[in-house]
Amino acid sequence: MSQRGARCVFASEFDPAAAETYERHYGIRTAGDITQIASIDIPAHDILFAGFPCQPFSMSAKREGFNDPRGRLIFEVVRIARHHRPRLILLENVTGLLSHDDGRTFETIREAFQNAGYGVHHRIVRGKDVGVAQDRDRLFV
Repeated sequence: MSQRGARCVFASEFDPAAAETYERHYGIRTAGDITQIASIDIPAHDILFAGFPCQPFSMSAKREGFNDPRGRLIFEVVRIARHHRPRLILLENVTGLLSHDDGRTFETIREAFQNAGYGVHHRIVRGKDVGVAQDRDRLFV
């Protein structure tokens, strides 16, 4: 989005090595654990991008869903959205999120955002079809 004139005002990363990599690539120092950051301490923004951990929903993992603390991080995105009311939210995750727990997990997420006042649409996108050097499907919501 920066190529289209957008400017990042906040980024959060729990893992120190990942935070260092993010800063090296994007020149932005990330905040730490999002569960420890008050919504009011996050700058106002028009667009909220979030890629939350996929391991709780991935076909190649244990698929513990919301029983895995990482699986509940999506509700931090809902919390921030309720406070800041961005005009657009774009989420990215594995396609297994759609089928996890027979679709109930995705429906819970959809309802959380709808209850926060957002319409929810999703699409599966294959990386190589949009110029990314990966041949795998990703879910965008």
